[in-house]
Amino acid sequence: MTAEKLASMLVVAAGLGACQPGSGPEALPPALASSVLAGSVAPRNGPTPPEARDGACWSGETLPAVFETVTAQTVAQAAKTGTAQVTSTTRHRILRDRTEVWVLTPCPETMSPEFVASLQRALKARGLFAGTVSGALDGETRSALRRFQSALGLDSDRLTLDAAKRLGLSVYTPEEL
Repeated sequence: MTAEKLASMLVVAAGLGACQPGSGPEALPPALASSVLAGSVAPRNGPTPPEARDGACWSGETLPAVFETVTAQTVAQAAKTGTAQVTSTTRHRILRDRTEVWVLTPCPETMSPEFVASLQRALKARGLFAGTVSGALDGETRSALRRFQSALGLDSDRLTLDAAKRLGLSVYTPEEL
């Protein structure tokens, strides 16, 4: 295979990849693009995140694909014997492709035990966290955070800056009001 033919095949493959849902420079899943947390998420088109504002840092995140499985059953009755035969058909489809994004988060130095304890209390007040307020960002806290953010359109256990604001843990700048 010539280098020229290989190069043209790579251009075609890249072009086809760009047509896939969830890819391309503007690719945020529609549900996330219209979410109240959309201001804390940017497509991950390169190795460096957009510029962060004061008190915020960007973190790379992979949002999982969402699948749907539907099983339908049909019953056919034999005319001569009167017996029924049940057939099952299973169908799978992708509702949302896996997506690479940058997530605007409170910076690591902000995530002190006191801040995490406040996060746990805020999640507890909303009935999402049943654990002990410990100040540790443990699995139970992350699960509660994922439930909170999933309801807002982002399936992630990483605290976004917009979610922190909605929980009353981060202040709004005058420009945001």
